[in-house]
Amino acid sequence: MRILSRIAAVLAVVVLGLTLGGSPARANLEVCPQVSTNAEGFRIWVCAEDTWVTQSDGSVLLHVYSGAKFEVSSTSANRCKITAYAALRRPGYADWKTATTTNVCTYALQPENRGWSYSYPHTITGTAATSLNVYVCMDLYYGTSTTSGWQRCVNSGWHNRSA
Repeated sequence: MRILSRIAAVLAVVVLGLTLGGSPARANLEVCPQVSTNAEGFRIWVCAEDTWVTQSDGSVLLHVYSGAKFEVSSTSANRCKITAYAALRRPGYADWKTATTTNVCTYALQPENRGWSYSYPHTITGTAATSLNVYVCMDLYYGTSTTSGWQRCVNSGWHNRSA
C-alpha cells in the first residue's frame, strides 16, 4: 500500500508539472507594507505581488496576487474584500491594465487564522508588457454593514519583469 501511495504522489507531481507547463520565474516583486496599527500596537498588512511564467512556446504569463495578514487584535471587522489589478507598460504603446478582480479575505480575519499571511490569486494573463505596477485595495466591513468601514490601498511601484 505504501508503494502505491508513493507512485500516486509521483504521478500527481508529474501530471501537475505537465498541466502547468512552463517554468516559473522568480517573483518580480512582493510589497507588503504595514498599513495600520491600532491603539494597542496590533498591525495589518496588505501585499501586492506578481510572478512571471515563461511557457514552453516562449510566451509569457503574468500572475497577479494580493495578500493579507492581521495580528490577533488588530481589528474588530468581521468581513474583508481584497481587490487588485496590474497596470502594464511596453515602450511604444499606450499603458493598459488587467481586469480588476475582487476576492473575499474574511478567512484571514477569523481568530484562529490571524498572524498568518494569506495570498489571493487575481489575474493570469499572457502579455508582452515589459514593466508593471500592481494595485491592491483592502476593504473591511463591520457588523451587518454593506459599506466598507475601512480601506487601505498599496501598489508595487513600476518595475521591470524578470521573464
